[in-house]
Amino acid sequence: MSVKDSKTIADPDTPADNTLAGDILRGAAQIGDFIGLDEQKAFHKLEKRQIPADKEGRIWVSTKSRLRRHYSGRE
Repeated sequence: MSVKDSKTIADPDTPADNTLAGDILRGAAQIGDFIGLDEQKAFHKLEKRQIPADKEGRIWVSTKSRLRRHYSGRE
């Protein structure tokens, strides 16, 4: 899996925004944008549990830090 650009996950321990609200991604579009996938591909991978995320009702939710850990091989 390729990531949109390497600086997005350059430091897996330091979110760009140090607040929890700035770390949360809601929906396949936001999650996909963060990891370099279009919404449809991200949704498909989320449904197959290939991307670490949880559902809040019908909305997929993950965090930037969780995705950084996953794609750096630390989760």
